[in-house]
Amino acid sequence: MAFYYFLFKKLSVPTEEEFINAYSEVHEIDLTNGPVIYREKNYPAAAVRARLLRTYPSILRDFHFYLLLKESGRFQAVRYSLATDYHKGIDISVACNDEEFGLSILLNTKRGRYFKKRKTHRHDYSRVKEIVLEVDFNSLRRCGDFFLLCEHHIDSVIKLIDDARS
Repeated sequence: MAFYYFLFKKLSVPTEEEFINAYSEVHEIDLTNGPVIYREKNYPAAAVRARLLRTYPSILRDFHFYLLLKESGRFQAVRYSLATDYHKGIDISVACNDEEFGLSILLNTKRGRYFKKRKTHRHDYSRVKEIVLEVDFNSLRRCGDFFLLCEHHIDSVIKLIDDARS
């Protein structure tokens, strides 16, 4: 939520530090010292910062891919919803030939597969035509310190949709 809060408030993509500051502001917590209390548990501020820094590249990658999908013109609609992402586990929704699909982006690593498995148990996908885009790290394009999905991943989404229909 903090990423998008900053994005729409400032009309720019936050840096990692701006993301952390926005998270602190949105959740009214101090990440400079002391424990962070969440659901009646204490977490060291440094651990929360570290988690945010691990999350940031994924959020940035998803947002960038949302823009690529939207700008490609290959879909009737491309949507991102914070509520759908958080509560239903769908990263991006795409519509193609009057059919809507929920796209889950999975970085094909041991850690990525582990968290997707946990996500699958947390969310009910029975009412969603979910397609899972498994992305190998070496297929990403390096952009500064980050690795982003690119145009050929859009082709993979189209293929997944075609496969889901047959």
